[in-house]
Amino acid sequence: MASVLCLVRDLMDRVKIEGAASGLNFDLTFVSSMEKFLEKISELVPSVIILDLDLNQHSISILDSLKGSKKLVNIPKVGFYQHSNTENANMAKDSGCDIILRRSVFSERLPGILKQYAPPA
Repeated sequence: MASVLCLVRDLMDRVKIEGAASGLNFDLTFVSSMEKFLEKISELVPSVIILDLDLNQHSISILDSLKGSKKLVNIPKVGFYQHSNTENANMAKDSGCDIILRRSVFSERLPGILKQYAPPA
């Protein structure tokens, strides 16, 4: 089964991700700290990574570390941010985040995005 590793702290974001992934054959793993993320990514090698870009530069540090790993650099990375936090969105783009969405758009588009990366049923 394919996996999605999510660095999110907000329960509502988690619920939205769970809803979007429902029925898509993904095993979801949620973590709320950079340390746990780095621990889990080496175990899982996920199919998709979802990052809350509003987590005080943690997401940017993670993206930068993924760029340096041949094993992890090609994993699709989806980031979302509050509309007022464009600085982190720009840094995420520079750090290799593949899809960057405002939080409101993230909720709408996530089902289609995940469907692109879902394994066959």
